[in-house]
Amino acid sequence: MSLDACLSKLRYVKYGDEVRASDVLAKLECLRSLRDTLKAKAAEMGCPSERIDPLVDQLDAIIAMIRYVRSGDIIQPEDHNYIVDALKKARDILGEIESFCSGLKDELDKCRADLDKCRSDLASCLKMIETAFSVPITPYIPVPATPEVTSIVGETLPFTTAPEVTVITTWNDKGIEVQVT
Repeated sequence: MSLDACLSKLRYVKYGDEVRASDVLAKLECLRSLRDTLKAKAAEMGCPSERIDPLVDQLDAIIAMIRYVRSGDIIQPEDHNYIVDALKKARDILGEIESFCSGLKDELDKCRADLDKCRSDLASCLKMIETAFSVPITPYIPVPATPEVTSIVGETLPFTTAPEVTVITTWNDKGIEVQVT
């Protein structure tokens, strides 16, 4: 059963209302559904199972301690407390998923910064080559066999052929090496 369907079965009670066995069992069902939802989200996010599975196992152990109650049973403090413990463990699982995603974001931010630096280094390199050879380096634009091409801003550009200067860039531990032929 989905978490939303399960949550729709929960009812509010007010002071003096009887807490029914079905109220406790609905909470138990929702906890199981919450566990399944968290486990699926962790897998969807690529969170390693070794980070999540031990917490899910602990949640399962807590859920297993919640007793099934019948009409007329007295709700004991542990009936309530196990549910609180299970919700706290679900919070821990969510925190682990969040921590994993935060680590991914940090890695992505570092990759973006490295890429920006590479772009900047390449632009500087190309500028030095343009200056050294007094030849503007423009990207090769393959065009159809027509004498003119229209740029993306609507200007008419002359027919472009392969550049006369070939630039080969290589990234290594020293930075960017450029070979010009």
